[in-house]
Amino acid sequence: MEVEIYPEFTKLPAAIPRKKNTAAQKDLNDRNSQKECVRTINENFGPRDLWCTFTYRRGCEPLDYNEALNNMRNYIRRIQRRRKRLGLPPTRYVGVIEWQEDEEKGIRCHHHVFFDGAMSMEEVEKLWGLGDRNELRKLDYDENALNGVGFYTTKAPRGRKKWISSVGLRKAVEKKSYTKFSAAAVGRMAKDRDAIRTAMEKKFPGYWYLEGNARANCCNKQFYISARLLKKAELGDEVTVQYTKLEGMPVPPITGRFCRVTRLYTVETPLGPQEWGEIVDARGRRHNLPARALIKTGSGRTQRTKPRRKRKCT
Repeated sequence: MEVEIYPEFTKLPAAIPRKKNTAAQKDLNDRNSQKECVRTINENFGPRDLWCTFTYRRGCEPLDYNEALNNMRNYIRRIQRRRKRLGLPPTRYVGVIEWQEDEEKGIRCHHHVFFDGAMSMEEVEKLWGLGDRNELRKLDYDENALNGVGFYTTKAPRGRKKWISSVGLRKAVEKKSYTKFSAAAVGRMAKDRDAIRTAMEKKFPGYWYLEGNARANCCNKQFYISARLLKKAELGDEVTVQYTKLEGMPVPPITGRFCRVTRLYTVETPLGPQEWGEIVDARGRRHNLPARALIKTGSGRTQRTKPRRKRKCT
């Protein structure tokens, strides 16, 4: 979960000059587009889905951005036709074009595409056909969910919406509140980074605090605070074990995906009470691990489709 605290003006104070800053607005649009793409990836894809990087062989490179976009759309059409022959529903996808123009190296282009995992990686790669040095892998979760791979694939270029997606993808749920944090609490968080952790853990007890940041706007003289939180695992949840970055935890080295939480409990340690959990891995073995190391994973949202009607031949 991402928390953003910002001032909202019903009417801009007269003391603040109204200046149109085209560069700042362009940068804001780019960041909002990137944020929307990353949230769409997190909401619709999980560890059973695919992250693909497709390249071009010599002689097949696109001449401009529009040609690269057409190559991606034609590839998606081939995927859809193949899935229809296999009796699979239309694919869920998010496609990103990474386009770079360099005076020395010339135009460099490749594509990042997120697919649901209904088709095999071999068949997905075979249908590309324009390059040989491709890379396909299963998505994996860490304490940042899919944010790392999402921001990596949407880092450049600037100034245009460079990602496309299938119809019917779920959108991240956004909620607004005008009473969650008082002005005094915002002032404390702006002055002290530790106050952000305290406030977030108090307001959202069902989440682990990951990181937070506070900045001041030079135009309106107001504070903007952001934080990222990770949902705590519950009994019966499917989780990914990711605890290598936690220090001082005397546990055996075990990592894995698709583990099931069977018990949650609290133990007393020299650092105070710590939450732990018992999990069962894919081989049926039981492990006791810090609860913070159990990252709840999604299995990839299924897309509801209407059954196709068979055509009658007359």
